[in-house]
Amino acid sequence: MNNLSPKNKPVAPKSLKVNVINQLKHEKRMKRIFLLKSFSAAAAVIIVITVLAPFLISSNAKANSKEYISTAIEKIIHSNNLSITFMVRTEANENFSYINPQNEFISTTFLRSFEAPFLWRIEKQNGRTALFNGEKIYIWNNGSNVGYINGKEGESGILEDYYTLLEPQNLLQRELAALSSKNAKASYESNDSIITLTISTKAQGTFENSYLLNSSIAESDSKRTYIFDKANKFLIAFSIDIKIKDNYVTIVKSEEIKYNQQLDWSKLNSIPNIEWKRINQINENVSLKNISADQAAKFILSSLERSDFNSISEAFTYYDAKFIKDTYCGLKIISIGKSFKSGLYPGEFVPCTVVLKNGKRASTNIALRNDNHNKVWCIDGGI
Repeated sequence: MNNLSPKNKPVAPKSLKVNVINQLKHEKRMKRIFLLKSFSAAAAVIIVITVLAPFLISSNAKANSKEYISTAIEKIIHSNNLSITFMVRTEANENFSYINPQNEFISTTFLRSFEAPFLWRIEKQNGRTALFNGEKIYIWNNGSNVGYINGKEGESGILEDYYTLLEPQNLLQRELAALSSKNAKASYESNDSIITLTISTKAQGTFENSYLLNSSIAESDSKRTYIFDKANKFLIAFSIDIKIKDNYVTIVKSEEIKYNQQLDWSKLNSIPNIEWKRINQINENVSLKNISADQAAKFILSSLERSDFNSISEAFTYYDAKFIKDTYCGLKIISIGKSFKSGLYPGEFVPCTVVLKNGKRASTNIALRNDNHNKVWCIDGGI
């Protein structure tokens, strides 16, 4: 096991999510049109082995988990197709990493072809959908008039927590790399027909401000359970619970896992008849660089207050421009607070209160990040 451990300590990936909103009590969530460049926490052989947070396992559990996880991965990658249906406490049009323990379950389907062309599709029921047709990635929200196109290199940002499903053979290497940490525990149980592996980890990230605590699996104290068929070692079920105060709440649970199904990709690769935009990650607005997140938020909101959208259009790279102009141009600024960091988000949050042009007062935390090539601040959420 020591020989299998990496020479360098692995760095936890950074996550990005749409749930960067902190509305007034009972206020309706401000909708976000599109989001890119979040992290792929990782999923087990399915969403969950997951966040790949480091964990410490007893010697027997370590050996048994390695055996069954490794075999399950082999079973998957030697299948023609993989079909997984699972339930998630989330919102239909939110980012794939977003969870909310207070929400009802929403059905999510993941389909993957392991034969050329290597196609995939993930879809929330009546909500956010992404697919790769062998050449390009398409992503859209239910009810939206705009969808986005990206190259295959954008898979990790678009799929977020589900990215490891595309290349499950990488999962074991990540788990082995994590075995030296003391951040988690695991237990292993066996009976005549199934093997049950349970892994518990602490929330990852910085929580001097608890804003993002319990907003994703990685940013929660979580307990993940995987069930393997003892005879053939296929993964047959999984669930994820997160700890809220002293109680665990189930936020993800599998419904069905199928291998080697006949899938009609000609239909599965169909896309809606809407406007399609190519994602542009080249940001050059000099007014939004070499300043603080607080200053960027003030510049953006002041421009919206003057209905001057052109000077800040790059800040809304991942939004529908018409939606922003119709909803936020002409707002009135009430207050802009001090920025803060929370969880694994690589940017900063800036609290603000505004009155929209329709007279509605709203408080929100605008999520800003400048980790693009030119260090230009862009809005990730809160709008």
